[in-house]
Amino acid sequence: MRYSCHAGRYGSVFHHRLYRDATTPTTSYPCVKDMSRLGRSLDKCILVDDTPLAFLKQPDHGVPVLQYRGDVDDRLLPEAVEPLLFSLIKERNVPKALRRRFNMHNWFESQGISSEAVDARPKVPKTADVCVTADSSTKPPFVCVRHGDPIHDQIAAHETMLVADFDKTITDWDAAERLCDDLCPELTSLLSAADELACYVPMTNAVLSEMTRRGVSRDAIVRSLAKQGKDVPEGARKLLRLAQSNRVDCYVLSDANETFIGHVLAAAKLKACVMEVVTNHCSWSGPNLVVAPRSANDHGCANGCPSNMCKGRELAAMISRRMRVTKRVVYVGDGANDHCAVLSLGPNDVALVRRGYPLEQRIAADAGSVKCRVLLWDWHADLPDLLRQAT
Repeated sequence: MRYSCHAGRYGSVFHHRLYRDATTPTTSYPCVKDMSRLGRSLDKCILVDDTPLAFLKQPDHGVPVLQYRGDVDDRLLPEAVEPLLFSLIKERNVPKALRRRFNMHNWFESQGISSEAVDARPKVPKTADVCVTADSSTKPPFVCVRHGDPIHDQIAAHETMLVADFDKTITDWDAAERLCDDLCPELTSLLSAADELACYVPMTNAVLSEMTRRGVSRDAIVRSLAKQGKDVPEGARKLLRLAQSNRVDCYVLSDANETFIGHVLAAAKLKACVMEVVTNHCSWSGPNLVVAPRSANDHGCANGCPSNMCKGRELAAMISRRMRVTKRVVYVGDGANDHCAVLSLGPNDVALVRRGYPLEQRIAADAGSVKCRVLLWDWHADLPDLLRQAT
């Protein structure tokens, strides 16, 4: 295992730094942090991580935490993790104490990850219908194991998660294109002409920069997005509210960006219905809105996902962050970039696919690769009833 030791700005705080090449690929997760490779006793070693699969090799040494999102009011480390560390100092058996606290062995089993996955030698479960989304000859494979989940007859509402795309799924339009239509219609064609599986981030930034150059203000953009929120179809509103009332956690997984989605959901009064939004990052640089890709590096997906986001990988990470049993995913989508996520679903899961849109066409072209149940919808008014059928 390679260590990097620096005596710079954080030298007195961090004794060593380890990077991606120090991780271990397994059939369940490509970057497992195997602490047995540290070359020291693990009796007093713990691993704090926002991805539980990272401590797959040593479940009783892991401390799962929520992902940090740049919130200046985030006090998780000093108010939750630090007191835990001081309490562990008094423990004679740290792994036993963490097992009592988090019971991560049970969590891995609930996710359909067999005890074999904890073995140092990566093995593919015999029951798994594996979907490899990276060239294993050059990169650690990212393997979806949901196809190997046991089939459940009875699934409670809290064991289900609803994951929805945003553009043309929660809305009935593309938010960026409609923003252009409203403020600079001559720029809309630059976005609508892009390939359906292209990375939209550079073109979106070019259009936003041009809008600023033409005098479109930040307030004008916010007002335009708020107008979109007021036009969100009633069927989509009912879908999210039905999920919330039935204790089905709802997530948005989109190739749009945080600012567009945040303002639209807020104006539609739907933000409280959504547990988490996974999308491209976004920030204001003076008067200019700048989008940053969700994935800074090539994610290695073999299913054709755009370079900035692999929805199959993101969906797997969302499931791992959901620190309770997930036995069913209901995925709602329309676009070609939703295909990878649908391929990762298993027989307990359901895909609600918009009829006549690219996702339906990609599924029809390779129907044998889809393991989940597929239900088609034409209008947003169909979605609440389909969610009832799916759950």
